[in-house]
Amino acid sequence: GAVSDGDGEGPREYTGLEPLKLIIMSATLRVDDFCANAHLFPRPPPVVKVESRQHPVTVHFARRTELEDYVEQVFKKTTRIHERLPEGAILVFLTGRREILHMCRRLKYRFRPRNKGRKRARSLS
Repeated sequence: GAVSDGDGEGPREYTGLEPLKLIIMSATLRVDDFCANAHLFPRPPPVVKVESRQHPVTVHFARRTELEDYVEQVFKKTTRIHERLPEGAILVFLTGRREILHMCRRLKYRFRPRNKGRKRARSLS
């Protein structure tokens, strides 16, 4: 059967699936180009713009992407940035919940507070 989604486009074939509702968030996406892509969107999607503040950003990246153990490389790069560069926030992209939780545990352990009088334990990673 045919149904209408109330968008004024008239009936469409019922697939048994709920309409897809998708939220895309990005600080760097060129919104106009993205929304004007007729291959992705037969009609332009609604856009909600949220005003925000911008901060200066310095990008540090690996010249080569390690495919075998990229999470280990992320840990090493993040550690080097935190230890060697001025104070600031570090934004890291990981692929899933497991990697995120694992990275948080490792970084918390690596940079845990230590007693001043004790010799610093060497990291095994």
